[in-house]
Amino acid sequence: MSAIPLRRPALAVSKRRVLAFFHMNSRPPDFGTIADNDTRNAFLTGRPEVVQWLEPGIKLFKWTKSITNPRGISPWWQFLEARRLATGANVPGVRELQTYASRLGVHDRDYNRTRLAVNEQWNKMTQAVL
Repeated sequence: MSAIPLRRPALAVSKRRVLAFFHMNSRPPDFGTIADNDTRNAFLTGRPEVVQWLEPGIKLFKWTKSITNPRGISPWWQFLEARRLATGANVPGVRELQTYASRLGVHDRDYNRTRLAVNEQWNKMTQAVL
């Protein structure tokens, strides 16, 4: 009986976006080889600051109407708890995002909609999903 390679969850991370995907190698994949143009263009520099494996226990969330899209499960998520990237950059968690939203006097969903540039035609963002 031969071993079946396991698909490990990996993350492409910038200060604003977390892209979750699965990969079967021992090293995180090269973002440029797995991302299409639309995905690359979602990052300000065309690539994330860090591509890393999703560590055990890390929780992600998103505001969404549905976690699925025509291509499967949506890969776009955010960290539940704040994180510091290997580059030293801080990525906010849900509490920090709620604090920023409350300082502006807006609902955290609406703050995230603006921050992530998601218009209502793309996604109603009606549910917080963990």
